[in-house]
Amino acid sequence: MANRIDRNRKYLVFVYDTLAIITSIFLAYVSRFDFHFSSNTLLILGQYLLWTYPVKIIVFYFFGLYKGMYRYTSIWDLLNVAKATVLSFLVINSVFVSISALRALPPSVLFLDFVFTSSSIALVRVAIRLYYSQSIMAIPDKNKVPGNIVKLLLIGAGDTGEKIARDILSNSNNEFNIVGFLDDNVEKIGSSIHGIPVIDRINTLNNISIDYDEILITVPGASGDNLRRIIDICKLS
Repeated sequence: MANRIDRNRKYLVFVYDTLAIITSIFLAYVSRFDFHFSSNTLLILGQYLLWTYPVKIIVFYFFGLYKGMYRYTSIWDLLNVAKATVLSFLVINSVFVSISALRALPPSVLFLDFVFTSSSIALVRVAIRLYYSQSIMAIPDKNKVPGNIVKLLLIGAGDTGEKIARDILSNSNNEFNIVGFLDDNVEKIGSSIHGIPVIDRINTLNNISIDYDEILITVPGASGDNLRRIIDICKLS
């Protein structure tokens, strides 16, 4: 059942990509010619799509654009989108001079087509990732008892703290609620990570007004002396 749902989602993304490819060339054309259509515009664009659509889809397939789990779209997936669209653009331009249907369009239309295609192909994958991220964070766990939620304070607002916060926020079954960060980098104080505030410096732990149950130290790169200092501060809280 799960595999069938996954296949259906990939099929829908494939259909979207097809519509995006078709729409992109029309947008490229009207952008270049200020919405002016000649009598044979549709014929020219149809011939263009006849040659270029298979090229794009084949390149997209070989770059794995239909193999990923879109809810986990990452920067690497977007780089693959960029590589695939650039390669398809280069392939199309390499045959540009030999196919009369392509020569009917100026190079600027092909470039705009590349820009619109790249943007739309990447956009849907980012949108799916954002949708699932927000959905997971918004779905309450019916088995949770409010009194059992652990209020967690993170020491360190760096990459490790961000990753831990992201993992906790994306897991609807966890028992933690992150109430804030403490960090010695004054430039981070007052900012937020995934909507969670960076409250103050670490040495203000005993003076902060936010209620918390547990402390998690997320500074793996700290020196021995600095780590001992942090632990001593935590012991006094």
